[in-house]
Amino acid sequence: MLYDLRQRIGGADRRSVARSLGLSILGLTLATGVVSLLQSPSIGVRDASSVYLVVVVLVGAAAGTGAALWTAVMAFVAYDFLFTEPRYSLAVADPGVARARPLSRRRRRRRAAFRLGRRAWPRGDAARRRRRRAVLHQSPPGR
Repeated sequence: MLYDLRQRIGGADRRSVARSLGLSILGLTLATGVVSLLQSPSIGVRDASSVYLVVVVLVGAAAGTGAALWTAVMAFVAYDFLFTEPRYSLAVADPGVARARPLSRRRRRRRAAFRLGRRAWPRGDAARRRRRRAVLHQSPPGR
């Protein structure tokens, strides 16, 4: 399996890698222009970062998973560098804001999972009781 992976990575010809890289750079450049236009004062969209997601999906469909991953990382860096405060820096102005979104998403997911689980408990308990009854009422083998 590892040999196969090495063969696949080593077997990628330079032309396909250059094509994937060029496609990714072209897509990122176009997406940056569109985001810049959407976030301009005349249009005023606050967060147009989803434009980059479209580019990642298109590059992934055209050039494969590796190119899509590279495009996703570069899209994150480009958006963070060009469109978030402080601009032209990869520093985060307010670390609390950077942590707040994922935490609140996690909390929402946990709450939803808890609610779903709470609804499923009565059904699960009933199923367990039925299985116990079935096991208790079975006659031992050979009788």
